[in-house]
Amino acid sequence: MSVGFSTIRPMSQETISKASAYSANAQTAQQPAANSPMAGPAGRYEPKKKSHWFAKTIGTLVVLAAAAGLGRKYLPKTFNPEAVLKDGAKWYEKGLHYATKYIGKAGEFVNTYASKAWNWATNLFKREKAA
Repeated sequence: MSVGFSTIRPMSQETISKASAYSANAQTAQQPAANSPMAGPAGRYEPKKKSHWFAKTIGTLVVLAAAAGLGRKYLPKTFNPEAVLKDGAKWYEKGLHYATKYIGKAGEFVNTYASKAWNWATNLFKREKAA
């Protein structure tokens, strides 16, 4: 058995206050221990900002539906759901045909139900004329 096997001894104040070997400068090495990595650059906690992903998704769908509806209304020949594909069409012509066909169907659907919703909402607030 060896004598003095344990080399554990209390640390001196000089060792405790010495700057770390990996510190950039003396000021950062002397920060208090309560300053955690969660703290922002000014030393205070900054809460995480919400992403609002659901609201952004719904907003995107509304914009796309409005674009399809307006495209069908104001560009009826471009977004025609009854369009017929030519024989011998190339792959990009087929893709464009089906894209415009289904965008036209979606726009027609949006226009139909948007007008129904608009009429329902305006009838809700109409006053009956007194006789």
